Amino acid sequence: MFPTTQTVTVVFPQGSLDLTEMDPLLKGEEEIALVDGTEINVLSNSQILTGKIVGRGFAKVPRDLFDIAVCTYKDGSMVQKSLDSFSKGKAGLKFLKEEIRFSTGEYRKRAPTLIIDPAPEWEHLLHEAPKIVADFFNDYIEQHK
Repeated sequence: MFPTTQTVTVVFPQGSLDLTEMDPLLKGEEEIALVDGTEINVLSNSQILTGKIVGRGFAKVPRDLFDIAVCTYKDGSMVQKSLDSFSKGKAGLKFLKEEIRFSTGEYRKRAPTLIIDPAPEWEHLLHEAPKIVADFFNDYIEQHK
C-alpha cells in the first residue's frame, strides 16, 4: 500500500472485505452523491479500477484480478485508461504482467473460496482471470511501444 493509506479489513463468514482510504490516482472523476442525507464522494469506475491495478496490483488480490478481468470484457477502454496512469512505466507494467501470470496457480486455489457466487457468465474467471488480465496488459504494452 501507499504510506498515506489506511486499510480496514471487515471479516464475514464467507470471506473478507478490505476498505482502503486513499486519494484517487485519477483526479477529477469523482461525483458527490447524497446517501441518507449525507454528501458522499463517490469514485468513478476508472478510479476504482486504477486503485486495483496501480495501488494494489503487485498484491495480486484474487478479487481485484477477477474484477479487472470482468472489466476487460465489459469496458476495455476503462482498463486502458487505468493502465495509462501506471506510474512505474512500461517496465513495471511488464513485470506486473509476469507476476500475474506467475500467480495463476495460487489464484486458482484461492479464488473459488474468496469470490462467492459469481454470475454464471463470469464463473470461468475463477480459473482464467490471471491469464485474461495478463494477456490484456500484454496487448496494451504492445500497442503502446
